[in-house]
Amino acid sequence: MDSLVVDDYESIHKKTYVWKKEKGCAITITEKGRKNILDPDQTIVWEEIDDIKTLKDITEIYAEKKSINYADALNQVSNIIDVLEKVQLISLENYLWLEDI
Repeated sequence: MDSLVVDDYESIHKKTYVWKKEKGCAITITEKGRKNILDPDQTIVWEEIDDIKTLKDITEIYAEKKSINYADALNQVSNIIDVLEKVQLISLENYLWLEDI
């Protein structure tokens, strides 16, 4: 399986607007009305995506929460981001914000 290439300093964007958390798992509804239930590890990553944190930031938080080293966390986070992008819960597109123009 090909992995997405995400720069360590690239921001990641959510495409889901409605969600709640039950028993450590995020339940999301996409803009097209599709419901997704994320596992606890996917939930950790998904919750940290905020248009500001980068892959590096999210990986550091994940490593701390899971008590694992950065390299292992990066592998797991990259795989999770790949899944979240493929099911269209996040976008890896770069956005220009009004204040950046």
